[in-house]
Amino acid sequence: MSTFSRHIEFSDTEDIRRAVRTYGWDASYTRTGPGDLGVAAWETQVGDLLLYREHFEFPMLAYGLSPSECFSVLTVQNGGLRVYGNELSSQTIALFPAGAQFDIVSQSDLELFHVQVSGKRLAAEAQKVGVELATSDHALLVTPGPDRIRHLGRLMEQANSILAAGDQAAWRETEDDLLALLLAVFDRNEVETHRMHGSTGPTSEYAIQARRYVHSRLPGELDLPGLTEALGITRRHLNRCFKDHYGMSLQDFIHFRRLHEARHLLQQHPEGLKVTEAAYTCGFRHLGRFSTQYKQLFGESPRQTLHAANA
Repeated sequence: MSTFSRHIEFSDTEDIRRAVRTYGWDASYTRTGPGDLGVAAWETQVGDLLLYREHFEFPMLAYGLSPSECFSVLTVQNGGLRVYGNELSSQTIALFPAGAQFDIVSQSDLELFHVQVSGKRLAAEAQKVGVELATSDHALLVTPGPDRIRHLGRLMEQANSILAAGDQAAWRETEDDLLALLLAVFDRNEVETHRMHGSTGPTSEYAIQARRYVHSRLPGELDLPGLTEALGITRRHLNRCFKDHYGMSLQDFIHFRRLHEARHLLQQHPEGLKVTEAAYTCGFRHLGRFSTQYKQLFGESPRQTLHAANA
């Protein structure tokens, strides 16, 4: 039985992206508010199961695809999380079938506990007991009932303690219990019965289309009137959909994306690039205001970013 354990401290959202790609997640992250980076992850893999706990001290938006060969369960230990516009509460969990799309917004001081299991292993266990595993193009929110929620929490804490102590003999029973619980929450009939109000729908789809549009273009190339015309809705309706889904206005999100694009330009430090040029390129016209907002979001001034890139 192969095992490994590690604790990671991240220095930027790109570090997070590189780390999760190790396990097959294709994810992108956008910080959507100030706060200490303070991102840490504890990870342990035992055989076909991976357990990890993550802590984020700043709010962010994340989207992408879950691993194509794995099933995952995510629970919130502290803080707030939206999955496809739905709040993940203490009574709900998020399921990620193999290769599912996810669309998540977090608040500050978020703690997550996550279990990821090999799709082949889970399918083999499901066949033994005649369970048909749920499949979906999107992450699912389910309410498995308070007993299962508590049981899952106990198993995760138990697994944490066992693995920290290196007690592999005790791990075997916990692993069997975890697999049985994962089968129960991924049971197709259970998901259909307990699925929350749709993780997709007109409101969510309009918001997601807008988010994709903003991510796919440079800040100076955005044409929101053209987007609303293509979607067949008004700007006001699009703003309302975006706020309902992501918990922030579309204009605020565009502002954060502009700051991220400016940071990307400064980190790439093309020869002769100046802070003023990066700011103007990303749609900022007031350098002082840009520098203040940049420092609030990233914890350093644009000049410090540029200096570090050129060091």
